[in-house]
Amino acid sequence: MRALDRIIVWFDRKLPDGIYKGVVRQVIEKAEKISVCHWLNQVIDHRIPDNANKRQWPSELWSFISLGIGIILLLLADHFRNDIPSWSSWLAVIFALYFPLEIFIFGLNWVFVHRGSLHSYKRSLAGFGLNFVTVVVCFAAAFLWGKCIQKTDGGLTALYSSMRIAVTIGPIEAQDKVVHWQCRSLIIGEVVVAYFLAITVIAYLVGAVRRNAKE
Repeated sequence: MRALDRIIVWFDRKLPDGIYKGVVRQVIEKAEKISVCHWLNQVIDHRIPDNANKRQWPSELWSFISLGIGIILLLLADHFRNDIPSWSSWLAVIFALYFPLEIFIFGLNWVFVHRGSLHSYKRSLAGFGLNFVTVVVCFAAAFLWGKCIQKTDGGLTALYSSMRIAVTIGPIEAQDKVVHWQCRSLIIGEVVVAYFLAITVIAYLVGAVRRNAKE
């Protein structure tokens, strides 16, 4: 019993605020360091101290830039994916996946770390919609660069498959031909990111409805 008491005391001392507010928040705050958007905001706030941490345009601008890069990667993959070595293709896959990863970390930060009130529910909904499209486009590019889709009309097929996976958890086009674990991992990854974003949006929309009802 003494050993059990020590374990309980240890957990009580290490997790005074709980797991989500303690360990999870610390992990997310560290993971946020890999975000370009995070550092963009830091640089702008350092150079223009007025209204620090309250600017909305840097994150919005980076969202459009991320989508633009995703579209470029998709177009390049549609034309050149079979002309470069396999290892180079997977470097492109990793680069394409960076943007969904950044969006996923942003979502985690919003759920577990963010403390301030929302500036605008409509703006937040538009931002999540843009992020959702970015996830679809970037995973479509990843499917092509990873040679998970071999059809001649690969670009449109990849985009359709990525959208179907994100919306319905449906299989990728020509699922029976997907044998590599890397491709299956991409499918799982998109399902996780897309549904986390969807759940987050639904939760905040419900919060908006309750808020309006109270008002």
